[in-house]
Amino acid sequence: MRCWRARSQNSLIALVLLAGCTRPHDYADRYRETRQLINEGDYERAAAMARDEGGRARVAKSAEWVAAFNIASAEVMASHGAKYADAARMLESIRPPDSRIDLKIYRNTTLAMALCGSADPDRQGAFNLPHELLDEAARWAPSVSAEARTSVELRRASCLIAQRDETAAAAAYERLSRFTHENGLKRQESSALLMLSFLNFNGRHYEECIAFGKQSLQVAREIQSDYLTVKGLGNVALCYSQLGDFEAALGYFKQAETLAPAKRFWEDFQILLTNAGNRYYRLHDYAAAADHYRRALDFARRLEDRVSTGLLLGNLSAAVLAQGDVAAAERLCNEALEAERSVDDPESLARARLLVARIALEKNDLAGSVADFSALAAAPKAPEDVVWEAHAGLADAYSKQGAKQKARDEFRAAIGVIERSRNALKLDDSQITYFSAVEDIYDRYIGFLASEATPAEAFAAADASRAATLAQRAEQPNREASRTADPRAIARAMHAVLLSYWLAPAESYLWVATPERVVQFRLPGAHEISRRVEAYQTAIEQQRDPLAGDASAGRGLWDLLIGPAAGLIPKASRVIVMPDGALHRLNFETLVASGPEPHYWIQDVEMVLAPSAGILRKAGAPAANSLLALGAPASASPDFPPLPNARAELDGIASLFPKATVLTGAAATPIAYTNAHPGRYRLIHFATHATVNRIAPLDSAVICARGGGDYRLYARDVLKLPITADLVTISACNSAGARAYAGEGLVGFAWAFLRAGAHNVIAGLWRVDDASTSELMLGLYRGLQQGQSPAEALRAAKLALIQGGRRFARPYYWAPFQLYTREL
Repeated sequence: MRCWRARSQNSLIALVLLAGCTRPHDYADRYRETRQLINEGDYERAAAMARDEGGRARVAKSAEWVAAFNIASAEVMASHGAKYADAARMLESIRPPDSRIDLKIYRNTTLAMALCGSADPDRQGAFNLPHELLDEAARWAPSVSAEARTSVELRRASCLIAQRDETAAAAAYERLSRFTHENGLKRQESSALLMLSFLNFNGRHYEECIAFGKQSLQVAREIQSDYLTVKGLGNVALCYSQLGDFEAALGYFKQAETLAPAKRFWEDFQILLTNAGNRYYRLHDYAAAADHYRRALDFARRLEDRVSTGLLLGNLSAAVLAQGDVAAAERLCNEALEAERSVDDPESLARARLLVARIALEKNDLAGSVADFSALAAAPKAPEDVVWEAHAGLADAYSKQGAKQKARDEFRAAIGVIERSRNALKLDDSQITYFSAVEDIYDRYIGFLASEATPAEAFAAADASRAATLAQRAEQPNREASRTADPRAIARAMHAVLLSYWLAPAESYLWVATPERVVQFRLPGAHEISRRVEAYQTAIEQQRDPLAGDASAGRGLWDLLIGPAAGLIPKASRVIVMPDGALHRLNFETLVASGPEPHYWIQDVEMVLAPSAGILRKAGAPAANSLLALGAPASASPDFPPLPNARAELDGIASLFPKATVLTGAAATPIAYTNAHPGRYRLIHFATHATVNRIAPLDSAVICARGGGDYRLYARDVLKLPITADLVTISACNSAGARAYAGEGLVGFAWAFLRAGAHNVIAGLWRVDDASTSELMLGLYRGLQQGQSPAEALRAAKLALIQGGRRFARPYYWAPFQLYTREL
């Protein structure tokens, strides 16, 4: 998929120079208004005002103000890449009076920007190159202000980008960001940070792109600059999209899309429409993607923006091709190629050539598609996403030719490029979301294996793509070997049946691994499964009883998800479920099992969840029989009132273990958890509120008492403290996480504690009831104290609530808590 790449970097930078004080009042006021409109990106009204006031100045024979408004007009032209040449021609003839140093600086810097942007060597040579113009402006600037000096250097950095010296440009913007911050030049500081965000996007350093973009946004909002705010929102959204975090991207896009048209930021609105189209494309809503691309293309043509026009024609071609209209896609692709050849953009041209290969494949021109894909896969400077898409395209072509081994090799090559790119990311947050950007490749690979390979091979390939970030622990021995282990061997070692799900748009899969064999079943597409899971889960959370009256919803899901494998799962089995997609939000124990009498599946089997089979390993010896419990904290905020039963829950649990450290009240602070050295404990228990963060899951927090300036123990803080606990229990709402990430699963406290080294984690899927939770937890720990495993103890505690016959027998009360394991 071709993704929008920010282009008009020069339009981000607006010079803000103080006008002189000895001007006719009405020209000075109108000039200041014109400059303010330029600074805020309202080029349409700025152009109209400059044109009108310039005409008035000509009638009045005021050469000074004619020059001022003509320079402003040229600056508006130079803000649109297609009009660099027009701007340069206008500026060549302008000679500001010597008394107006500010206008001379404007003229030189805008002309330099136009010349750099036009990439016309003859025209650049006529003026002894843009940097000489900038050097001259730099000599004048100290006599005007620090602001003027900064504005000159911002334009110089923009020229470096246009001349493709991005290393030097980045160094210049870093210097400028420091200088502007130290001198309180906030508009220029926001601009410099924004350009650092843009450069890191170009360099595919998406984490740094987000960091600089957010810094720029903060400053832009401080000075209430809508223009820089829209730019910053768009940049941050774009980088989140590249990391596959479409939900975070959507949040930023929506903010920007609300502001841009209201402020007449037409070029930015075009960019935002393009990025929204890219998001819809990733989500397989090709009709919505095409609609957004067409609207953006109209703006690009109106703005005479050839670069954007070529990109959008290619994007529209891809969206149309995905809808099955090959002829229209080919026509649009040819237009895109013509447009992109005229602007000398090798990266965009590579993406267009990728589209040519895909169209050839759709037309069944297998030889042509293989040749085109092969050239792109071997191209030394092709973008990484083009390379892996080319390998995957080759795999599709070879599969059509019946060359199955070649197809398998090319899929593996594509995934190798993807994994190298992912492993280069430094932050867990980015690695977690990254898979979402490439899951289509994996869907195609798994679909190929499901049709052409053995079930065991398909199971192993699907499993190897799961929980990659969770698996990256330096202390985990033989990690790569464990992630490709035979699922039958794992089933034997665990005395269990493994159920592994893969949800894809067209068709989903279930693999069942027993000690003897692996069997594959085909399931409906992800949308149908998600729809049914969401409806059933809503009923559960509304405290309905699936066994009362019509049990068809729970029975239907059991028939769909478990029924095909029922013959391979004897009663009283231990079952390890590896869910995917929407299934992460479902507690399989609540499904209504087939039998003479309707009953919950938990009554037949002992079930636990695993992020993947490949991360399961033999656990080392846990710490001594000790307990660290934190909860019932002193309220640090009215948003988190005391939990009436939390203190009794902690006291009851602690009474079962002689070696217990209990942190409650004012002592239950985040720093107290750290200072307790949690790595020493066998059992760790939290009984408190929790918050979930869908956009940044590692910013989810357990709510503690205030200490050291904060009262939140963040999931990312948990990762910093290695533990060896046999069990961590987070007795709080939504503590398992609020959002499932492609490839990584549900990310929240369960994920964080498993990553930190816990063997097992119990966490909640939805809002929990205080009274039933306390009763469930006491039952759990009694079982542990009596020597039961965490899975056995949790199941027994749940069954006790079910068999008690009170309202706690409904799944809402006993089913929110699930056991996540990485213990073999």
